[in-house]
Amino acid sequence: MSQIFRCGLLWNGEEFIPNAALVISHGKVLANTFESSEGETDLGPDSVILPGLINAHIHLDLSFARISPTDNFVLWIQKVLEHRMELSPKTTLEAIRMGIQESLHSGVTSLGDISPNGASWEVLEELGLKGTIYRECLGLTPERVESTLCQWEEWLIHHEPTKSIQAGISPHAPFTTSRKIFEFAAHCGLPVTTHLGETPEEVQFLSHRNGPIGELLLEKGIDPALCHFQSVGEVVQIIAKTHRLGLVHSNYGEIAHALGVGQFRVHCPGTHSYFSRKSHPFDHPKFCPEEWVLATDGRSSNADLNLWSQVKMVAKERPSIAPEALLRMVTVNPARMMGMGKQIGKLLPQMAADFVIGRFNRPVGKEELPTKKIFDEIEEFESVWVNGEAKKANS
Repeated sequence: MSQIFRCGLLWNGEEFIPNAALVISHGKVLANTFESSEGETDLGPDSVILPGLINAHIHLDLSFARISPTDNFVLWIQKVLEHRMELSPKTTLEAIRMGIQESLHSGVTSLGDISPNGASWEVLEELGLKGTIYRECLGLTPERVESTLCQWEEWLIHHEPTKSIQAGISPHAPFTTSRKIFEFAAHCGLPVTTHLGETPEEVQFLSHRNGPIGELLLEKGIDPALCHFQSVGEVVQIIAKTHRLGLVHSNYGEIAHALGVGQFRVHCPGTHSYFSRKSHPFDHPKFCPEEWVLATDGRSSNADLNLWSQVKMVAKERPSIAPEALLRMVTVNPARMMGMGKQIGKLLPQMAADFVIGRFNRPVGKEELPTKKIFDEIEEFESVWVNGEAKKANS
């Protein structure tokens, strides 16, 4: 049986349609139409329907982390490691569950989780959301590298892709992860994401094998010489043929802006503010919104997991970016980055009926396209739908 939702404004991932109806059946979109139908649910002329948001870079296991903002990146790493050491398997699952529920509340229906052990797969599946579980791989010593890859392959054997969830791989960063792991990721055929060019300390370490990151490795008993990368750009060259790639942060170092199809850079506004970063990737003269994805990162470097508030933050700080481009950064672009562009990110026929409903402060005129007001007037979503079923609704 079909469900029909009439709204004042629909954005289907490609265009804004005033006074439109979203027709869904069996969890999928059937049509976007102007025609009236018997039994349709009229949401009112002040209503807005958007595709469900996609948070393509999150650390769900850190959802209980509360680390005070700092500009000392190495100190922050140490605090994250300490936090993870304190987590039991049960508490980790509780953190993952809380992170997913917080994400859902802000309109997120699909996630790209960077997971140390892949534990978020079952929780995401249980709660009915979609996404990619990027199992994190790191290691510089030959023994750690072999152990990491063996564990990843063993996990992969037991996690075949479903209709809604798939596996990916995340070499952590070039200062913690060997060239062999990056090369493996580039050729494994799965979605890849990595932290790259995040801090000046990273660029310094790759160039000279010294600085705070070098000192941290020595403190952990790891020889900095085991890192075989000389620059951020060298890492990009290794994974350049990956067609489902996300380069996260990209604040420093030479990273080509002419990325290939399915390759994106991921900006986490909350994390950027948390560390008081001075270099902003959007200031690059060749900045192109079509190459970018917005995400929250984890609770260890962000006050919350509200992706919608992050988009609103960017809309306020960067008014020159068109509303359509910002919306694509949390729908269409991350879907393509994860290789799920035929399933999610848009509200077109045969795609998943994942959507959110918001409200303007006043009714939308039949020929009106008040696109800029989406970020000014919609504070939170009235309801969130996954596969045509309501997952969250405000009272």
